[in-house]
Amino acid sequence: MTTLPKTLRAGLTGLLVATAAAPVLAGPFNRNAATDYIADSGTIYVGDIYSYDFLGYGGRHAYVELGSAQGRADLDVVVYDDRGEVVASGVSGFSEESLSWYVNRDTLYYIEVTSFEGTVTDFYVEAWTEGSH
Repeated sequence: MTTLPKTLRAGLTGLLVATAAAPVLAGPFNRNAATDYIADSGTIYVGDIYSYDFLGYGGRHAYVELGSAQGRADLDVVVYDDRGEVVASGVSGFSEESLSWYVNRDTLYYIEVTSFEGTVTDFYVEAWTEGSH
């Protein structure tokens, strides 16, 4: 697992702000209050970062699906735990990403979605823990 050095957390907004030693992972686009199921869609521009607060339940698997019908963009998704460690990431260079990981304990996760290349007018993201929907 990767840990972001000297990461500062801005409350429970899901935004991560790092020092100059690490990439800045902050954006003004927090899209939800913390919940165990996320479903969102819309337009995302190059460089935008949409943040989601996600409740994972211990003893279950968690999943994130990200995509776009456009198929030409490069969408990326990174999931951080409550300590700022990366637990899953999808940075394949394509418009669809599918992640899963095992949740050891009840944890608040932070999901960051960005468009690395191309404006995407029809992106979607969905996140859930087994049994939450």
